[in-house]
Amino acid sequence: MNESLFSKLVESKKYEFISPGQAQGALANLLSSNSGIGESELFVSLGKGMETDAVLAGYLYRWTEREGADYGVNRAASVAFDLYLIRSSDGVILWKGGFDKTQRSLAENLLDVNTFLKAKGKWMSAEALAEMGLSDLLERFPVGPVEGEIKE
Repeated sequence: MNESLFSKLVESKKYEFISPGQAQGALANLLSSNSGIGESELFVSLGKGMETDAVLAGYLYRWTEREGADYGVNRAASVAFDLYLIRSSDGVILWKGGFDKTQRSLAENLLDVNTFLKAKGKWMSAEALAEMGLSDLLERFPVGPVEGEIKE
């Protein structure tokens, strides 16, 4: 998902981004020298160390692959994840977005006709479901400077 997210963000041309490989290297260095560092402090240190305005962090909560084929399944794909845009100067969360979906048949959930249409009537893989979720979240990703703190 990291590479897919990075590709989609770079395509948007809204911001300049550091590659996931560079960020993972810097993160590994931070963790090796600060084993007891807290999560918020970690993202602030990472952002400051890489001289960025913000850090985009993600959490994958569920990844269940479908069992079955395109037109019939024993178990549907299910994916849940969140993305957070965190200001490097102080750790304030500027934006967050979440995706949590288990594909259902159209007969089970008529209100989710959009997923049915996007899947072209087929059962999706977890990867395809996650791609759909990333695209949906990035449509709501902020454009330009984000001020303040998010309200929940």
